[in-house]
Amino acid sequence: MAKRFVDEDMVRIRGTWRDFFEREEKADRVVKILYWGDEIDLVDEAEATDPAVRDVRVRYWNYPSGSFAEGTVRKRRSGGENVALRLLPAGAPRPLAVTFVDVQQGDCAFIRTPSGRHLLVDGGEEVFIARLLASEFPGTTADQPFVLDAVVVTHGDADHFEGLAALAEAADHSSARKRIHARVARCFHNGLVKSPEKIPDGAGGKVTLKDRERFGQVVEHGGQHYVVELLDDPADAAHPNGPFERWVAALDRMMLDPGSGAQTAPGEALPVLRRVEAGDDDVFRSFGDDGLEIRVLGPVPETVPETVAGQRGLEVLRNDRGSQSASHTINGHSVVLHLTHGNVRFLLGGDLNRHGAAKLLAFANGAQPPISLEADVLKVPHHGSHEYSTDFLAAVRPVVSVVSSGDENASKEYVHPRANLMAALGRHSRGTEPLVFSTELAAFFAYRGGVQPERHRGDGDGGLENLPDGDRKGFFFAFERLRFGAIRVRTDGDRVFVCPESASDRVKEAYAFRVHPDGSTTPEETRIV
Repeated sequence: MAKRFVDEDMVRIRGTWRDFFEREEKADRVVKILYWGDEIDLVDEAEATDPAVRDVRVRYWNYPSGSFAEGTVRKRRSGGENVALRLLPAGAPRPLAVTFVDVQQGDCAFIRTPSGRHLLVDGGEEVFIARLLASEFPGTTADQPFVLDAVVVTHGDADHFEGLAALAEAADHSSARKRIHARVARCFHNGLVKSPEKIPDGAGGKVTLKDRERFGQVVEHGGQHYVVELLDDPADAAHPNGPFERWVAALDRMMLDPGSGAQTAPGEALPVLRRVEAGDDDVFRSFGDDGLEIRVLGPVPETVPETVAGQRGLEVLRNDRGSQSASHTINGHSVVLHLTHGNVRFLLGGDLNRHGAAKLLAFANGAQPPISLEADVLKVPHHGSHEYSTDFLAAVRPVVSVVSSGDENASKEYVHPRANLMAALGRHSRGTEPLVFSTELAAFFAYRGGVQPERHRGDGDGGLENLPDGDRKGFFFAFERLRFGAIRVRTDGDRVFVCPESASDRVKEAYAFRVHPDGSTTPEETRIV
């Protein structure tokens, strides 16, 4: 089969479909949406050299059969004639694709390079990244896994990395639709491993740690404290907390076997697991062959006094009340990445807070030559928290800002994104009509009515029996999430296309603009048919 790439912003592929709640199959339904640069198979290989084709083969989940269907489907207008599909020239690279994935409370950005390599920056806390990858890369096996060329965990909060455990577990999922075998070639993180608040005291009891003591060895200098126990392998931590233990177990399962054939840079041996800091750009040097420059701008360590042999450490940061805070420390020292593809730049800010932003700005301004933080697409730090830096936003001057946030339950409600942050993004953005997206605002829920869940108890013979109606509890009004709020960005290094998900197949929101070598932009009128 001849493989080619789509040269249209968005294509609705139509075929036979039945969604989960319908009883009968219906023809001429939208079964899949393809975006600029997505891969297709040609039905007629004789068309492989044509700039436009009419019939393509794609894989999509077919609910009636309970399996993936691989059939001939057509790009059509509903009720209209078959319409030709434009393709990129044979052998031409496809655009860089960055998808900001709705993981509810948390962060996750999935990146596909022009040559088809894959990077994952954070993985959320739940199963959502595992579900997205399983749907987009079906049919993986232990012998032919899906390879993540690099995973970057910006910092050690569960809402940024515990989804990797769900990704590892997805290899054993009973449903083919949710199953994926994933392997990781490189994993980078900030080196801070957080312990629980209480750890064993060696005498059968527990000792409560101060916040600054939760990352291992700390030294004091000039009234400040610095964490100097920065680890390459989180498994080396004496007392990792529960999420870190699950992350270590996931890495043990997913790290690629040596000699796998994954692309390497000269002198590099896979797999790689290590911490990174500002200036460690060399760890991404193999991606330069893809026309992608990746710079590491954070965290920014400091040299602590000669009494500890000039060790470098990360400062224990303080919260708004002036108290040393483990959460502020781990957030402020996030791994920050600046990606450049042609004229187009991305900045991925982790959970950077005011203190971390100040250190990053000092590092960038003090470099020789100074490093520009300006970016066309900004992954807004810390889910739209109030702890933002206006100086940082003014330095980035984004055209597109993406906030990754979402309600999950009352215990994880942080009132994100904050109204003043959203206003500040508009104020400090470039252009007359900057774009500000929130993953949770792009999500869509459908009301399914009142639900009285059945409750069961054991019948004594190994089976279950329903409880009497009077013993049942928990009536609620049910909503189904039809679309997660993924924000898709595609660029060839000159043109940028941005499209969030929506539940309607008829109405789609999309934008496009061009970035010139001097950083100026020109908006395009985008029509989705």
